[in-house]
Amino acid sequence: MVMQPETWEPSTEDTESFGAVPPGGEAPEEPWSPELEEVSDPQARSVPTPGANQALGDTGAYTFHEFFLDGDEGEQAIKVNVGTGNLFIRSKMAELDGPGVPAVAYRVYNSQNDISKGWIGPWREDYAITGLSVASERVIYFDGTGARWVFEADGDLWVSPDGVNASLTKSSDGSWELSYHRTGEIVRFNASGWVTHRTDRNGVGLTYGYEQDRVVSVTDAVGKKIRMDYLPLGGSGRYVLDGVESAGRFVTFGLGLNERVESVNEQGLDRPLWRMTYDSNNRLATLTDGDRSIGFEYDSSSRVVNATQSRSGETPVVTGFEYTESGTTITDPRGNRSSFEVDDQWRVTNTTDQLDRSRPQSWTPNGDVETATDGFSSSGEGNVTTATYDELNNQTGITLPTGAATQALYAQGPGCEDAQSGNPYQAKCSVDAAGNSQSMIYDPAGNLTAQTDTTPDGVAATKSFVYEEADGTICGGEAGQICSATDGNGGVTSYSYASGNLIEVAPPAPLGSTTYTYDAIGRVTTVVDGNGATTTYAYDRANRVVLTTFDNGQTHSQSWSRSGLLQSESDSASGSSISYEYDLLGKQTQRSIDVPTGAGINATVNNTFDANGNLLSSDETGAEVAYVYDAANQLIALHPAGESCSTDAHPAAGSGCVRYEYDENGQETSRLFPGGARQDTARDASGRPTRITGLTASGEAVVDVGLSYAQDGADRASVQARTSHREQGIADGAVTTYTYDSLSRLTGAEEIVDGTASAAWSYAYDQAGNRVSQTRSGSTGANEGTVDYTYNAANQLVSSSADTTTWTYDGAGNQTRNGITGQATTYGDRLQVTKIGTKTYSTFGPGNDQQLKGGSSDYLTTDTGLVRETRAAVMKTWTRSGDGDLVSYTGPEAHYYVTDHLGSVLGSFSADGAWEGGYSYSPYGERRSTATGSVITSNNLRYVGGLEDSTNLYKFGARYYDATLGRFTQFDPAGQEANPYGYAESNPINLIDPTGTEARCSKTGSAVLWTMGAIGTAAGFVAGGVLGSAPGALAFSTTIASTIGGAGCLVDK
Repeated sequence: MVMQPETWEPSTEDTESFGAVPPGGEAPEEPWSPELEEVSDPQARSVPTPGANQALGDTGAYTFHEFFLDGDEGEQAIKVNVGTGNLFIRSKMAELDGPGVPAVAYRVYNSQNDISKGWIGPWREDYAITGLSVASERVIYFDGTGARWVFEADGDLWVSPDGVNASLTKSSDGSWELSYHRTGEIVRFNASGWVTHRTDRNGVGLTYGYEQDRVVSVTDAVGKKIRMDYLPLGGSGRYVLDGVESAGRFVTFGLGLNERVESVNEQGLDRPLWRMTYDSNNRLATLTDGDRSIGFEYDSSSRVVNATQSRSGETPVVTGFEYTESGTTITDPRGNRSSFEVDDQWRVTNTTDQLDRSRPQSWTPNGDVETATDGFSSSGEGNVTTATYDELNNQTGITLPTGAATQALYAQGPGCEDAQSGNPYQAKCSVDAAGNSQSMIYDPAGNLTAQTDTTPDGVAATKSFVYEEADGTICGGEAGQICSATDGNGGVTSYSYASGNLIEVAPPAPLGSTTYTYDAIGRVTTVVDGNGATTTYAYDRANRVVLTTFDNGQTHSQSWSRSGLLQSESDSASGSSISYEYDLLGKQTQRSIDVPTGAGINATVNNTFDANGNLLSSDETGAEVAYVYDAANQLIALHPAGESCSTDAHPAAGSGCVRYEYDENGQETSRLFPGGARQDTARDASGRPTRITGLTASGEAVVDVGLSYAQDGADRASVQARTSHREQGIADGAVTTYTYDSLSRLTGAEEIVDGTASAAWSYAYDQAGNRVSQTRSGSTGANEGTVDYTYNAANQLVSSSADTTTWTYDGAGNQTRNGITGQATTYGDRLQVTKIGTKTYSTFGPGNDQQLKGGSSDYLTTDTGLVRETRAAVMKTWTRSGDGDLVSYTGPEAHYYVTDHLGSVLGSFSADGAWEGGYSYSPYGERRSTATGSVITSNNLRYVGGLEDSTNLYKFGARYYDATLGRFTQFDPAGQEANPYGYAESNPINLIDPTGTEARCSKTGSAVLWTMGAIGTAAGFVAGGVLGSAPGALAFSTTIASTIGGAGCLVDK
């Protein structure tokens, strides 16, 4: 059944109820004051009480325990400061998309609040508590979250305090400017300390308008406005905030006793009506949206001691906090305890988890992590990762415990002799763990204009960028918006703007331009792709997409709860719909897929979760699977529901039980399968896998792969060699060594057996990352010889020396014919694959992610991945962990996977523990050798765990990947790859891209790293939140010397 959602279009005129609100004038001249009041500081420790920064608000050096109450990401944060016990809440009241710093207004709450200024007590508006308290010898900056920073006078200069990473300057007219070093953001104040502007490094952003001492408007760079209305309290001269309006959407406030806010009505934003209660000390006691609620209890110092999440019909979830002289102990909802030691600045210096594993860390005076020691410190010295910083607190390096190190330089000097002068907080040069170097050039505002490989005898590729100037004469944009990007081959993508909105992306020919239109508040309403197909978007008041209409008139509808959880969606193309249900913690408890007969798999998937949010059971395969966790929430076993599974013995043959074991860092070391089979993983001091072994019950190694990270005795971040102690189709003991160019692209893989080369692959690339040649020799599983490739300016492969016909593409950048195989592919109006060769496909929603049918196969995909396939009435299912990791497949018997560091399937064991055979792959994932037998040949999840649709053609989420070519057949929809067709940044030995949207490190192959602030300056471009990237759009980054992936890994970059 196709839904007809309610849509909303913004007002382009002032609304009647806000018609009397003043437009906003200059900031007041009287001194700004936070109107501080005395509160009880956290004193139950031996460490001194913090100074001017009272550990309120939200700053980077603090550790928080977060709670779920709201499904709209970014709309509301609820968290307890582990060091101080302060409850911090930040809720978005209004937001308007725009160039530079977008217009946004928050309300914030601190349980240990000492700031009286504001109009919605005991909450505070972020703009009301942003200001400077100015005295002759010191200026205190209040940052809008409750935190504050003291700048001391030194002549005409103001000395920055540790931790703020910002400079304060006073202008000749008496006004003030606060410049953040790492982001370039600038906050301006008048001479009295009232905030007047907030902009990005290009001076583009917000202006604050005042009526007396109250902010009544926040206006962005193109004139879009958030407005505030106040009510006087009798004849007292005091006011309260009555409402916040943005384009006809209202948030209103209801007052109770003592002029406290007891309700916040966000229904004008299609969000909840929030209700609050308070205890006798005026502290927040409960916060509810009418469905879910969270309650807080405090000690005498206003530290949270209990947080209770509840919902009608469900068991409440309680988290406890205990405070001692040295730190805080947290009791999680399952009753397990972890502890945090803190220093005199309330920063966590040691964490001891529920299994008594400790992880110490040390800090610089500036509040940056200096050393982090892993969990092996519990039983020894532990392994230490180190970061270094210069005198300006710029991060200059990271060193892994095994020695791999990166470096960033911020000024001219050894290794960076030709660096430009300028902003001392932007990296000018970098050196990765392999010794590859890059240089960066910026314009006066600090925008990256060129990035060049400067490695001696390196690739010497340069990417360059042009930005709009203040007068808007280059591309019609605001200052700092990107006007053009030139790749390493000289291909230029141009961008055009109107009113701060991107209206056209013009990639190199022959790709067609993509154009965009917007509504009055900057939301994309139409996209016309390079094929001329128009997609239209409609929204609710909360900016959620509720209706997508494609060029052929088909629609995809979505409905949302007021708290931002997706409730249902439908697709007119197939007549299919999906509905969702959630528990107290926002975990999806049910997914009901209704598909017409013959259009896919009908199913209702039920999940249960424990009080910590761990998946306890799921029937997504059609049979219920139970999951078991230890005290630290690590998965220690999974098994068929109703069956027994001992957690201290090897699973019995045919039991369906799989057990897991972990090291002190919580990384998997063993996976125990039924019948005595197992997979063991050994790791180095940096936590990277060094040997992965599949063993039978008798201890025979049936698959055994070693990984080395050393080159000439020096540790590197990337894999340097792979030893096939035993691997399908490869001689035992064969060693493959890898070589990379100065951009960390794989250039060679040579396999040696007993001193003789048995197989070799070599690759060459152009300066934009396109593979221009591939040479195979020996037993590679493919034809020997060299294939050369040619590309156009749009990075499309247009010819090769192995061609049998011509290569073709459509205007949106989709490959429509492979010139080597002659295979043709067609696409629909939603850029989904509809036919490959003679095989037809259908999908749910936009793109390829949720595939319903492929040829004669029907598919069921959930949030964990592909879980069912039905073909000719025969069902195949995949069991996964709650994180989506592959465990086994059943068809109809159970088979248990052994996987390598990338997640590629190396082979499988039977339900009785017998080895069934394996797979081996080329460096880019081509089939090399496959064991015989129907079990092995019928399994179609192989390289990186992806679905092999046909030989060497994999479906990776949003796109199809051709392992023979080492590239995707469609442009990058997310704009994350510098080359829109490239796979894993041409580094398939260390990176993966299972979603088709972003190269990343695999979880298994990751080093143990805590995430430090990125070195250098990141710059990038994505065209619209609902759109992804237009074909030819360049994503670019100057994350210096290394990439720290979401999984926490370090690779040469």
